[in-house]
Amino acid sequence: MTGILKREERKLILAAVIVTAVFVLFGSLVIRPRLERLSKIKVQFENTWQQIEDIESRLTAGRTLEQYISALYKAAQALDQAFPAREDETIGKISDIARQSNIEILAVKSQLKKQYFDKDQKEVTVHDKKCYTVAVAMQLRGSYKDLVSYLETLKGSLPAYFTVEKMDMQKSGPTPPLLDVSFEINLYLLSS
Repeated sequence: MTGILKREERKLILAAVIVTAVFVLFGSLVIRPRLERLSKIKVQFENTWQQIEDIESRLTAGRTLEQYISALYKAAQALDQAFPAREDETIGKISDIARQSNIEILAVKSQLKKQYFDKDQKEVTVHDKKCYTVAVAMQLRGSYKDLVSYLETLKGSLPAYFTVEKMDMQKSGPTPPLLDVSFEINLYLLSS
């Protein structure tokens, strides 16, 4: 009789293990992805709700609807100006700003314009215009103070959104203390 109980106990334990494995598998394959999706939807909802509250607060801040629409239109124009359609104008402005900042340009190399994709490999569009990037590599020489001034001026007056991808500085000489700087930037452009 004890041999039969042990056999039944084994079957019972095996059944419990199988049921537990099914629950764990069900939880990891069905419930977890749904919870993650629900979490993403919640974040999107909160962001949208925040935007709605922001719009409502601006409307109730003494502005009329026409004034608010005018402000949105100006903001959209500013965004369009931050993403020019032609890269040659922007690259020319980079060089002009360098000369105005007492920076010696040793080399400028730009790559061809290529379409920009997000992390999911979907094309990025802004106001129904495709976003493109142009990689620009530059080698410059100047004092630290002039280089900082150049980068600040570039940030404030360049008619394009850009990111600095890589930067390297080397001391050029003892007198005057100059730096050789190599950096790569990505310019972001919009075209229809």
